[in-house]
Amino acid sequence: MQIYLVDMAVQALNESIIEHESELAEVTRLGSELWQLAVGDDAAQLDCELESISSRYTALRSMSSQRLSQMGQVPVILERFYASHQAVINWVSQLESDLQQRDIQPGPEAELHLQVSLVSL
Repeated sequence: MQIYLVDMAVQALNESIIEHESELAEVTRLGSELWQLAVGDDAAQLDCELESISSRYTALRSMSSQRLSQMGQVPVILERFYASHQAVINWVSQLESDLQQRDIQPGPEAELHLQVSLVSL
């Protein structure tokens, strides 16, 4: 459930970033017009501000896309984890049963049996 909520939050964030792309384009356009009218230090400062806004937006968009891609991989990783977890649980249960049937007490014989079981895994 928690993974689903995180996935929904990442998707909502990504959509919000995309929705603001038009606003960024408008700010950039207006900033370029101002830049053409500005002189000296004002022009340089305005250019820095426009570059900063653009690069921050690009970084946000990239990071959001990466997170969205990672969230898409979660179900596959979860399935593999649960399958591996179940295999280990089954192996431990089988080993416990085998040890109880053979009435092997802790010691060198149990260690040898465990090593043989590990090799057959």
